[in-house]
Amino acid sequence: TSEIIVNVDLGRRDDYYTVSGSAASVQLKDLIGAFGKKSYQIDRATVVLDSLQRAGSTDTAMMAEASATRMASVAGLNQYLNGFISTTTNPSLGVLALSWGAQSFGKSEFENALNSLQSRYPNNQVLVNMKRSYDAQVAAQAQTAAAANSWVGKVAPELVLPDVHGKPISLSAFRGKYLLVDFWASWCGPCRNENPNVVKAFETFKNKNFTILGVSLDKDKDAWQQAIATDHLNWSHVSDLKYWSSKAVDVFKFEGIPFNILLDPEGKVIAQELRGGALLDKLGELLK
Repeated sequence: TSEIIVNVDLGRRDDYYTVSGSAASVQLKDLIGAFGKKSYQIDRATVVLDSLQRAGSTDTAMMAEASATRMASVAGLNQYLNGFISTTTNPSLGVLALSWGAQSFGKSEFENALNSLQSRYPNNQVLVNMKRSYDAQVAAQAQTAAAANSWVGKVAPELVLPDVHGKPISLSAFRGKYLLVDFWASWCGPCRNENPNVVKAFETFKNKNFTILGVSLDKDKDAWQQAIATDHLNWSHVSDLKYWSSKAVDVFKFEGIPFNILLDPEGKVIAQELRGGALLDKLGELLK
């Protein structure tokens, strides 16, 4: 066991001790010192910016300078921590620096540092546990966000759009039936690939109190109607021909197509994003 020597000089305000005999102890001293100084710079810049904001400063140049100073201080700390994490030869010190970096790193920056550190020390149990815990936290957050954005369990909002003849058609007009609202477009390759599954569902259950309303994000009426005919989509269709500016996007807040929701006869959403066999299975459960 090597001897670790610590010399302390309390008469010095900064760097009041030195250490030798242990590379890890030297790295720890450097990490603590640099982190403390850079964190102090961030705190000082934050105080200045907060003071200007509380005072209601109208000096935009001063506000911009204070904000830029704080951002630069945070960037300086992150750059140092990333450098330390990528070069340290001690995984425990890497974990410590990473835990401190969690306060200032962005999500991708933290993930990159964590993955890089774990790839270098794959058998370090602390890193394995940290990665497992972080992944579980991200998954839980994603699940919470998905639940918050889900229509399942909610009554579908009203949507009125013109059909292929210009006649307004509303969702509420289909009350009393199970209704699949299918958001698609003629230009959407994945939508066209999914259409045979939707056709099969329609043909299988159309005589069992079930129907479909196609809601298109097309902007060319001829292309829209041609796709309806080509893909044999023999149900009601509506579109305001406004592409991603469609009222349907504004009302249902989806970010990609194909997208669908399944409504019960009272207009409540009971499922969404049913694809392929999942659509047939769900309808089979409901419409035995």
